[in-house]
Amino acid sequence: LLADGPQPVPVILQRLNLLSAVQVDAGELFRREILARAGLTPTDLLHVEGRMGLWSQRAAANALEAFARMQWREPDEIRRHVWTRMTETIIAAILSFLSAHEMPPATVADMGRWLFENALYRLHPHLETRFHLKVPIIGIGAPAGIFLQDVARHLHTDLLLPENYPVANAVGAVAGNVMVSEELLVYPRLSDDGLEVLGYYVQTNEGRETFEEQEEALSEARRLSRERALAAALRAGADDPQVVLEEEADGLDTVRVRAKAMGNPRLANAGSRPAAA
Repeated sequence: LLADGPQPVPVILQRLNLLSAVQVDAGELFRREILARAGLTPTDLLHVEGRMGLWSQRAAANALEAFARMQWREPDEIRRHVWTRMTETIIAAILSFLSAHEMPPATVADMGRWLFENALYRLHPHLETRFHLKVPIIGIGAPAGIFLQDVARHLHTDLLLPENYPVANAVGAVAGNVMVSEELLVYPRLSDDGLEVLGYYVQTNEGRETFEEQEEALSEARRLSRERALAAALRAGADDPQVVLEEEADGLDTVRVRAKAMGNPRLANAGSRPAAA
């Protein structure tokens, strides 16, 4: 497959007649560095906007243009969407970690989700909701000063950037929070002619299980991913880890269910401190 050089994942999957990379245990191949990922990143967008200059601005712009064509959207729209989603994701992670409650996904239109969005965007003309984080956010890593400005503004708190914060993330990766993720795939079981959905699979690295209904498969994927992520975080030394579930549609009735378990290292859990991101 790779005799003529690197190939995009969709091309490889098409040649193998597969729906997802999970079906070839790509996670293990990535961990062993047999496969490698290449794609558009937020730091590419910073280069396009001229806010960073660590590598080629032209290459970053080409990546953005290619991605925008794949999405049938304009590059500027992609940039705005990425920054909005990044801010929302970081805020949701902070709220989930501090409250020990999961943030409802964007597809769930309940009161919790409405309060979250109204606090960020003031959707209601007469009813104001807001978040007020009583401790500062400490930013580490080279782009922290850029990524966390809007986060601090929405949470009505201060953003602190310590000395040498651009390189502090390397130390934080060793001494900071324990975070483990577990991803499962739910995808349809098709008839031989590919025209009829006979059921749904829940795919793990070890194998797959079949269910008649998609919701039944999703329920099992949520339970199993949460259970695995929590167990892995405890084995990694996390103290009372919190689990956050994410679901992402991947086309053709396929859904990625991702559980992230986060917690402080047991030996480092010594009282309250400012929230770090």
